Amino acid sequence: MVINKCKELIELLNKYGKVTEIHDGALLVEIDEYYLHELSELLHWKLNGYYTTSIGVDERPLNGSFGVYHAFVLDDYGCYVILYIRVSTGLLKTTSITPVIPGANWAEREIMDFLGIRFIDHPEPYRLILPFDWPDGIYPLRKDFPYNCKASVKDKIDEVVHGSTSTVKDVEELSSRYTLVPIGPYHPALHEPEYFELYVDGEKIVDARYKGFMVHRGMEKLAESRLTYNQIPFLAERICGICGFTHNTAYCQAVE
Repeated sequence: MVINKCKELIELLNKYGKVTEIHDGALLVEIDEYYLHELSELLHWKLNGYYTTSIGVDERPLNGSFGVYHAFVLDDYGCYVILYIRVSTGLLKTTSITPVIPGANWAEREIMDFLGIRFIDHPEPYRLILPFDWPDGIYPLRKDFPYNCKASVKDKIDEVVHGSTSTVKDVEELSSRYTLVPIGPYHPALHEPEYFELYVDGEKIVDARYKGFMVHRGMEKLAESRLTYNQIPFLAERICGICGFTHNTAYCQAVE
């Protein structure tokens, strides 16, 4: 029954673009971004699919362009569906699905930080992972970025609010109307360094600014540049102190 439903889904997706069954139950759909909102809404809201993540890849050595992949899980159909958008190196922009699926917010911002691909109509196109003083125009996960590069930082303290917003256009208004409560980056309640800037009206939180990822170590670039397939598990199991086996197993399953 599930197999038949997956076939039904393939027939439906064929209307939007080229469908490739990577393996049993995993479908890659290469589409024009014109259909991206319509198809994302269909998969997530109408077919009861789960949005899992968005991934950016520098595919210039393969096809001369960048790629953006939006992944969904459809339990009712027994399928994984990955929407693939090819992004031109000249434009370096594509349509954001965050207005349709708010959960895509951070994943798309991560791609913006690491690959420099802009997402049109993203509601918060601000830095997420890179620190506020990271220089503009340098993107760590591009293939031409050397793993041992030490980029010179610049002072952007007057332009950026803790790395989570691009300008301070609304900070004065918030500060004049509400009380600012800073939490972090070191706090007994936090497992790792994070910074929360809370704006409160009495006991009600009316706005919040967040800056995390302070222990990001660039492991992706190191694994890609220096290690072989067989050596990467040594690094994968050191991503986290309590879930090393999980990361290691996930990597091995993906490769195999």
